[in-house]
Amino acid sequence: MCKGDRVTNPAPAGEVWLQGENSTHPASTPTCLLRFIRQAQAQGKKVRAAYVPDAAIGTRWFADDDIWVLNPSAAADDRYLPFTTQSAATSDVSAHLGTSIVSYADAVVHA
Repeated sequence: MCKGDRVTNPAPAGEVWLQGENSTHPASTPTCLLRFIRQAQAQGKKVRAAYVPDAAIGTRWFADDDIWVLNPSAAADDRYLPFTTQSAATSDVSAHLGTSIVSYADAVVHA
């Protein structure tokens, strides 16, 4: 997935809880979390919950409820950022040339 899936900085880290499992899977960045979800779904696993920190305020929210921003010029493991509000996502896009808002489903597919 990403960086050996080793979390060295807890601030951008998230976690995925798969149905039927008792523990969560860490993801070092939101992009890594999206990749893990894609891989799990490809194996027929169902995501019970995925938590990721809001890029603006840092609190954890459900990944599928977030508004996702794609920054294609960012490092490969850092291209997707989650926001809990449309206004925060829109502000981020306005401040960073070349970024765009994408759906959660598209982010999972393309991460």
